[in-house]
Amino acid sequence: MINTVILYKKLKKESEKKNPGYAGFFSIVYPGTGHIYVGEYKKGILFMLIWALLIPLCFVGIGWVFAFPFGAYTAIDAFNKAREINHEEFLKLAQEYARKIEHEEHEKLMRKHS
Repeated sequence: MINTVILYKKLKKESEKKNPGYAGFFSIVYPGTGHIYVGEYKKGILFMLIWALLIPLCFVGIGWVFAFPFGAYTAIDAFNKAREINHEEFLKLAQEYARKIEHEEHEKLMRKHS
C-alpha cells in the first residue's frame, strides 16, 4: 500500500506539465493568455481579441455586463485545461510504468522457467 502511494505521488509530480494556477492567473490578468500558456493558441488569440473588443465597450458602460463573466469563464477554462493536460500525462506515465512492470515480470518468469 505504501509503495502504491509513493508511486502515485511520484507519477503525479512527473505529470505536472502545466500549472493550473498559472493558467487561471494569466487569464485573469488578460483573458486568453492562460490558453496560450497551456498550448491552445487559436483559442487564446480569439479570447484576447474578444477581450480587446470588450474593453472599449466598458467605457461606454455596456461592456461590464459581458467582461466579468467572460473573464471568469476564460480563467476557469484555462485552469481546467491545464488540469486536463496533467491528467492525460499522468495516465500516459502510469500506462508506461505498468508496461515496464509487466515486461519485468515476464522476464523474471522466463528466467525462472529456463
